[in-house]
Amino acid sequence: ILIAGLAVTGVTGWISTSLTVDASYLALLPKTFPSVVNLNRFTEQFGGFAFLLPVIETKDLNAGKRFVKDLAARAAKLPEVRFAEYRFPSDFFKDRDLLYLELDDLGEVDRRLREKIKYEKRKANPMYIALDDEAVSLDFSDIKQKYNRSKRESDYYVSPDRQMLVMLIRPAGLSMDVAFARRLVAAVQKEVDALNPSSYAADMRVGFTGRFQKQIDEYDVLINDITRTTAWAGILAWVLLFLYYRTPWILLLMGLPLASGLVWTMAFATLTIGHLSIITGFLIAVLLGLGMDYVVHFYNRYLEETEMSGAGNAEKVLIDMKGQAWAMISAALTTAVAFYPLALAEFKGFHEFGIIAGTGVMLSLLAFLTVFPALIILAERFNLRLGHRPHFLFPRWATRGLDHPVWVMLGCAGITLGALALATRLGFEYDMQKLVSPTIPSVHLEIKATKVFNLTFNPSVALADTLPEAKAAHDVLTTHFRQARGVTTLDAFASIYTFIPTRQAEKMSIVNGLRTLVADEALNLLTGKDRVELDKFREKLKKIARPVRVEDLPESTRRIHFGLPGKGGMFVFLYPNVNQSDMRRVVEFAAELRSLHTTHGPLRITGESVLFADILTMVRRDGLKVLAVAMAALWLIVWLDVRHLGTTLAILSPLLAGMTWTLGAAWLAGIKANFMNLMTIPIVMGIGIDHGVHI
Repeated sequence: ILIAGLAVTGVTGWISTSLTVDASYLALLPKTFPSVVNLNRFTEQFGGFAFLLPVIETKDLNAGKRFVKDLAARAAKLPEVRFAEYRFPSDFFKDRDLLYLELDDLGEVDRRLREKIKYEKRKANPMYIALDDEAVSLDFSDIKQKYNRSKRESDYYVSPDRQMLVMLIRPAGLSMDVAFARRLVAAVQKEVDALNPSSYAADMRVGFTGRFQKQIDEYDVLINDITRTTAWAGILAWVLLFLYYRTPWILLLMGLPLASGLVWTMAFATLTIGHLSIITGFLIAVLLGLGMDYVVHFYNRYLEETEMSGAGNAEKVLIDMKGQAWAMISAALTTAVAFYPLALAEFKGFHEFGIIAGTGVMLSLLAFLTVFPALIILAERFNLRLGHRPHFLFPRWATRGLDHPVWVMLGCAGITLGALALATRLGFEYDMQKLVSPTIPSVHLEIKATKVFNLTFNPSVALADTLPEAKAAHDVLTTHFRQARGVTTLDAFASIYTFIPTRQAEKMSIVNGLRTLVADEALNLLTGKDRVELDKFREKLKKIARPVRVEDLPESTRRIHFGLPGKGGMFVFLYPNVNQSDMRRVVEFAAELRSLHTTHGPLRITGESVLFADILTMVRRDGLKVLAVAMAALWLIVWLDVRHLGTTLAILSPLLAGMTWTLGAAWLAGIKANFMNLMTIPIVMGIGIDHGVHI
């Protein structure tokens, strides 16, 4: 049996090597959810909309400009990079800025030019007498100032203090692909090292942020947390067992079946789900604790029976303990029942946790009931010292209060009522930023980099398959934005039509009239500043040959909004006017966008904020439902086992009290509920019912 168990562990261990950890929030939502469907479609068409952002910090701005130009040229040649941008293509728009003026302002330009021509003609009249207050200059500075809203240094992406520049690198892969993200960052870092930033400026520092770098950092933090938590859980468990039984052999005796159960469970997760998520990643530590319960209960009973039967009768003792085995099976079933209802949830974080945890409990029990007895028999044959049954884990004075059960019950009742009062004040943590490690460098760097753009690097998007559909989305958002009059969760939006002037037919009519005006002979005598302004104006008019079309826009502008070559489609950036860490406001943002419809149907939106909104909505909807089903299932299975209402309530009462104490303690510790730590409730249910059944 032991050889067969080890063989199974070996095979399942090999299978488990294929198990991956998906640290993305996308893994928590079902693939059929609209936001996920839209994101997958977006990914197929556009290859993702996240950027890798090299952030260059230096007091020498000119050196920084030279560096970003050189780095962009090198990065654009990398196979992992789709394109790299280091400056805004302002020349195209400056040459055509007349078409981007509001119609009234363009009309004002026409009026001033006509006034200038009239003035020059009056001046040319020999009978003209100049008056100081009649002087008319060719000045459009106030109009230029009205549209000069950007505080950006030149065309580069520079911070207000002029000590930081940011580049935009659009990768050719997805940020959710951690292996690709690592290759990308390593490739760009290699180019940075080749350029040697200190050769540009002694104080120059280069760091990375954006979704790709954050994905790597968050993944590393998650893996580190899982590894550290699992390691400490194992170490503390072995130390406690050694102190309890006072024999080093207990580590092998109990460690092998526990490890086998965990390996079998991970193989099951590999074959059925294929990955662990940010929620299921900590199941190893949970199952380790649950598995130890079976080991301790069974082994204590074995030592008790051995003391009565005498040494050398391991096989007989184990046969006589069939009743204990059935009790453990009953306890495992009730524990699994606490987890399996989570599989009913649509939220995949709950769903996968329920499946893996419920099955893991049963597999841990199976490993224990097969491997553990075989190890006991083998250990006795080799005369190994297996420890003795401890009479007291705690000093006698620590358990003296149990001699007064009435007072104990009254005390527990008082604590339970107090904990219940505190538990009702337990709030939900809506600030996602508090769920992120504060030590992640890319998070802090992103906060600094946002000052350059005054917009988030994680916008949501609305998808469009055709230009008319994109235009319809743009028009609906424009109308909504105007009608909202500032009362909106939408801060700004940008589509390809954001860069197309409005009312171009009317504007071109005025522009054509301006062409005629600047050719007036009265302007040929201008000198000084007026002459310089006129020459610039004439050159500008020469470059406006026709209305601006989508295909006329710079490549750097078009490729940001269009899909991959041959994939088609385009999208509209949607920038929220809310803190994206505040889940409540994010839900409002998603709801507002989903309320908008075009002639092509509702806006097809997706993005990180939309995914977070869907996660919170699903947690709210599924949480109470699955917990209610779990409690009902526990009550039913316990009642079916004991067939007595009073006994059923006696078994469940410690569970209910323990859950109440846990929630009350959480409030005292300043801990709020969130969509990840909610999993402690079914864990407490599983452990609590396990002890109740054993007792």
